[in-house]
Parts: sequence; C-alpha cells; structure tokens
Amino acid sequence: MITPEYLNQIMYDVEEKIVEVDNYIIKKIAQRIVKTFEAVEETNLFIPSTQADVRKLMLSGVLYEDIMIELQKIIPNLSGAIKDAFYQSAGEINKQNIEISQAIIKHENLGIDLPDIKFAEYPKVSADLYMTKAEIMALESAYRRTNQEMVNIVHSMPQKANIEYIQACDNAFMRIKAGVSYQTAVIDAIKEISDKGAQVEYAGRSDNIEVAIARAVRTGINQANADITIIGCAEKGINCVKTSAHMGARVTPENNFTNHSWWQGKVYSLDWNSKGLSQYKNIAYQNEKGFEWTAQMREKLSEIKQKYDYPDFVESCGFGNIQGICGINCRHSFYQFHPGIQLNDDDRPNLDKNEEFYKKTQKQRRMEVSIRDTKRELQAFKSCGLKTKEVRAEITRLSDKLKFKTNKYMDFCRENNLKPRNSALFV
Repeated sequence: MITPEYLNQIMYDVEEKIVEVDNYIIKKIAQRIVKTFEAVEETNLFIPSTQADVRKLMLSGVLYEDIMIELQKIIPNLSGAIKDAFYQSAGEINKQNIEISQAIIKHENLGIDLPDIKFAEYPKVSADLYMTKAEIMALESAYRRTNQEMVNIVHSMPQKANIEYIQACDNAFMRIKAGVSYQTAVIDAIKEISDKGAQVEYAGRSDNIEVAIARAVRTGINQANADITIIGCAEKGINCVKTSAHMGARVTPENNFTNHSWWQGKVYSLDWNSKGLSQYKNIAYQNEKGFEWTAQMREKLSEIKQKYDYPDFVESCGFGNIQGICGINCRHSFYQFHPGIQLNDDDRPNLDKNEEFYKKTQKQRRMEVSIRDTKRELQAFKSCGLKTKEVRAEITRLSDKLKFKTNKYMDFCRENNLKPRNSALFV
C-alpha cells in the first residue's frame, strides 16, 4: 500500500526541482526591479518621457524571455524527476499486488505456479516492471498526462511573472510620487513579489508554483496506482479492495465519500457494471507471455461462488470523483483484497483522535508555508544586487524572523509528536 509517508519520500526530488524554479523566478524579478529603478534613479523620475521609456522597457518582454529560456533548461530535469517518482511508486504497488496474488493462490489452493519474478529496486522504464501491457499503458498514460500538466503550468509562469513585475514596479512608482524614498519603494516592491512566490495562472485559479505542481504530481501518482490496482483486480478476478488508513485523514460534516476519515481502512466490493468501473471490465485481456497465470487465476476464482457483503467501493469512497479516494490531493490508496488472506479488522484510527490530529497537521502545514514565505523573501533580498544599509537591515531582520519561526515550528512538532517535514521548509 502506498502510504502518505512513502508518497512524500518519492516526491522529494520533484519538490526540490520545483523549488529551483520558484527561486530562479523570484530572484530574476527582484533583480529586474532593482535594475529598472537604477536606470532612472540618477534622472528626474517625474519627467513624463522618462517614465514612458521605463514603461516600454517593462513591457518589452525582457524578463519574459529570460525566464522562458531558463525554464526550457529546467523542464527536462523536472520531467525526469516526475517520471522517477511514478515508476518507483508503480514498482512498490506492483510488488504488493503480486504478493497478494500469491497469498490468494495459496489460500484457495488454486494450484497455479507463478514465474520467478525479480523486482527492480529503482525501476526507471517499463521493462523494469513486471506488469501487464494494460497496467503499463495505464502507468505511462498517467505519467504523460501529469507531465503535460506540469509543462502547461510551467509555461504559464513567464507571462504571470512579467505581470507581477510590472505591477510591483507600478506600485513603486506610485509610492515614490507620494514622497516615499527610492530605497524604501524598491524594498517594498521586492517584499511584494517575494511574499507570494512564483505564481501561475492555471485551470482558472492562481497558485504558487510549488503548490500547483506538487498537487498535480501527487494526484497523478495516486491515480496511476489506482488504475494499476483496479486493472490487476479485473485481470485476476479479484472482486474486493481495502482502503488505506492514516491519522489526519480529511474530515467533513457529512458521512459520505467527501469525508475520508469515514470510509478509510475498510473493505469494499467492486461492481464491474458500475459507472466508475465499467471501463475496466471491457479491457481486452490476453494471455501475454509471462502472464498466463492471470487468466488461470481469473477463471478459477470465477468458479468460487462467493457473495460479498461489503459496501460498494465506488459509491462509498467516491472512486473517480475529484473529492473521493485518489482524487485531488488525496493521500489514501487501496489494495487488492480477498476474504481469508487478510483480517478485516477495521484498523481505522479513532474518529475523534483523527480529527484532533488532522487539525494539528493543518496547523503544521500553515507554519511550514509561513517559514517558506520568509525564506523566499530573504533569498530575494540576498540576490537582488542592491548593497545598501536598508537592504542589509532587511536581510538581518528576515534572518532573525526565520530563526524564530523555525524554532517555533520545531517546538510545535516535538510537543505534538509530529515529524518535521524538513523538505517542505526548503526554499
């Protein structure tokens, strides 16, 4: 089963690459703001023609071109990190599915011999995975979808960065006209852009790039693993699954699929005629070389006339719905299940304790975001190229603020028995 901790672990490299993009863009905007105002500091800022010249420079797309060139270098590395995360996760879920198949064969005395299967420790390509063609297609399709979403998100950044830069400069011009000093106006402009981080406009919403891409990748990996698991059930005739359970699961007022704490850790039956599963039922199964045993298993299990009293998986857990299992930002997964090989011991966390833990993790996330914001602002000032006493004072202030926030965060984690997410604090 893919746990939230495992998913976080395989996301580390992806997150580091995203942070590189975020850092680069904020530094470029900060440097461009300084250069823009340096260009007019020695002139009369209030001469209309001077302002018009600066405005033309701001709108010329110089920053846009700089960022686009750099992003073209970064995208392949980010794509590679995402693919590694997909394949490592698929390797883990596939190994578990094979182990469950072996347990079913033994429990039901099916008399099927599986080939000698070797699992790659770090699968990089489909040949490293012992998976059927249908499972490989699901994995590669999910990766291509997610990677294209990442590319689309990244490509939306230069235009958004240019807009943020122009807005910050316009605001600085207004402050100077109102009597604020040049130094103060520039410092305020850098604060303005670094506070939000690199923003993207995608799918009708504005987000920080780290949030947007991490959400897309986590969701894509979980959905790929869900497809692989369901396809494996259909190929081998397995008609039940069990959902994972973890403290801090999503809580809503309703007892339905939107309330993840309500359905986690239970066994559910698969109705292959339901709207959410009918497309898997129609997969053309073939006796692929090395996978002949799956057809044998499906045939023999079909002869065992079992009735399942478990709730319906799609209806209860919202499989296929963005608010349900394996939907947007969901950290749950599920695995193949067969009565008799695992205990249905309803190992769900206590609902009250889960809600309390959920609130603590939400506060932990807010503290992490606050720390990242301060780090981003500090790095923007360090790299802006302005060596004035005002900037040095700002760097000192932010360094002290960062130390205070980090210490407070570590104390909170220790007092509440929470594991610090050090990777989430990097900027």
